[in-house]
Amino acid sequence: MLRNSLVAKCTSLSVAYGRRELSIMKKNATVLQSNSNCIFENLALEDYIYENASFKDNQRIFLLWRNKPCVVIGRHQNPWHEINLQKCQGKDISICRRKSGGGTVYHDLGNINLTFFCNRYTYNRKENLDFIISSLETAYNLKLSRNKKDDILLDNTYKVSGTAAKLGLKNTYHHCTLLCNTDLNKLKGLLFNPFSGITTNATKSVPSQTKNLFDTDYSYNKVVDTLSSQYLEKYNREDIHSTCVTINPNVFPEVMKKTVELQSWEWTYAKSPKFSIHCNIVLSDGKSNKYSFEILKGVISKIHSNGINNQELYIILQNLVGVCFKLIDIKNTLKTKLTYEQNHKYLNLVLNAYKLIC
Repeated sequence: MLRNSLVAKCTSLSVAYGRRELSIMKKNATVLQSNSNCIFENLALEDYIYENASFKDNQRIFLLWRNKPCVVIGRHQNPWHEINLQKCQGKDISICRRKSGGGTVYHDLGNINLTFFCNRYTYNRKENLDFIISSLETAYNLKLSRNKKDDILLDNTYKVSGTAAKLGLKNTYHHCTLLCNTDLNKLKGLLFNPFSGITTNATKSVPSQTKNLFDTDYSYNKVVDTLSSQYLEKYNREDIHSTCVTINPNVFPEVMKKTVELQSWEWTYAKSPKFSIHCNIVLSDGKSNKYSFEILKGVISKIHSNGINNQELYIILQNLVGVCFKLIDIKNTLKTKLTYEQNHKYLNLVLNAYKLIC
């Protein structure tokens, strides 16, 4: 529910308080800018608008937002495969799964995210991308183009924007990124897991050569003002008083509920399609034991061995069937199930193998 303070500031939005309804009035287009830099809050706000907005005719919403450093995977991706999880944790970088498809991307405050909302019949992602290209080319004298994958390229070479969408029966959104002044050095090594023993049918990202739109002369507010004014001029020509409205995701109780969901391990990790982990566990005597772990909905469903060199370890690992594939759960299960001698002999070997994967 939108609070009355926002309604007072923006007559283009009207919400029946207490009802799950957000409808656009009077204007064809509304531009919103999130004042949150939290990836979870911004994606939750995006999802809330998608589920609750009522678009008539050519009405639409354009949302601009940016985040503190984070890595965002597509809905059908596998974070263990796509991300160097240890490096992200070491750099205090959030990991989030969005509700649209597509590949993995890195966000920071030098990256601007754009979301175009409309009804199913008005949806046109190429029109949205062409709007971005024409607006930035005019304002900043840049050479931009759109390729067959609906990426935006700088100088026909460098990817500066990826694109993804969510299409419902009534509403849709198309969102994309703009690499304006992102820390590309920090990005290096994050979107790649050096462990190669993962088999998955999940959507896999395709690496691209990237570059920032701006080097030193960059202003977030200036780019937002440029895109906002161009968008309102394009779709609200008759209304010279149209403005961009700042919105706080925290004023929506339902957005905060969605934020909690997006932060959960069950959403970020357990939503991964079924996959297998193939790894070696090397014992103190130097013998190598090869094991395959099948992971379904974030839970270890089966454990296989290619030739059992150590029957005791194989039996110990079977205790992990039905356990969530995360370090703390594996550690607690083994500490509970094993004898003191077995824990002393095998626990660190198993946990170290897990850490190599993650």
